Amino acid sequence: PWSYIAHDNIWNLLPTTRSVNSSKGDNFPSSNKYFNSFIDMQYDAYQTIYTSNPKEKIKYLEDYTIIFNSDMKGISELSKSKFCSRIENLIKPMYQIAENMGFNSNVIYK
Repeated sequence: PWSYIAHDNIWNLLPTTRSVNSSKGDNFPSSNKYFNSFIDMQYDAYQTIYTSNPKEKIKYLEDYTIIFNSDMKGISELSKSKFCSRIENLIKPMYQIAENMGFNSNVIYK
């Protein structure tokens, strides 16, 4: 939720409908149900942008260079499992902190 992570870095975004986004309010989607799909989508998005959009890739992929502490080429060469592991190691602690602060992180969408 915006009230917890007040940025729109691409690694924190997921395409969804307006109604789903609005319905979540200040809650997090269930990590047990959605997390693997989320990190798979992050990997696919990174690889797609890196390989197919050279003029725009800096604009979209710069956020990853910060969280990975690596350049774009180095990130693109990571295996899917290593890429996903790095994202997981970043986001899972944020989920735990949010839960400790009282955010509901078990929302399942219909």
